[in-house]
Amino acid sequence: MIHYNKLIRDNVPYIMQRQGKNMKYHEAEADEEYWMLLLRKLQEEIDEFNANQTVEIFGDVLDVLDAIVDFKKFDRKELGAIRENNRETLGGYQKGWVVEESEVEMGQSQEQGI
Repeated sequence: MIHYNKLIRDNVPYIMQRQGKNMKYHEAEADEEYWMLLLRKLQEEIDEFNANQTVEIFGDVLDVLDAIVDFKKFDRKELGAIRENNRETLGGYQKGWVVEESEVEMGQSQEQGI
């Protein structure tokens, strides 16, 4: 048997069972475990997408992000409004601008909106 400790899609245990394959699994026992596994799964899917940019793998990334939205109980309308506001005030990423130097630190600053 191969040992894992990773999040799998909901139907995988049933699919394996129908195929006659043995599999030991459990439901995440606490929110902390589920959250840690979601973050790990997101990184796994992003790594896969970095290696092979297919629409199928990108769909997997979106599915994990969707699970995070549900787990964190983020309001989808609020998320949409935040994204729209960011696009209106800061723009999107379609032009491909790359900062080379700046007097302002770029990154996580919500105050500056950059």
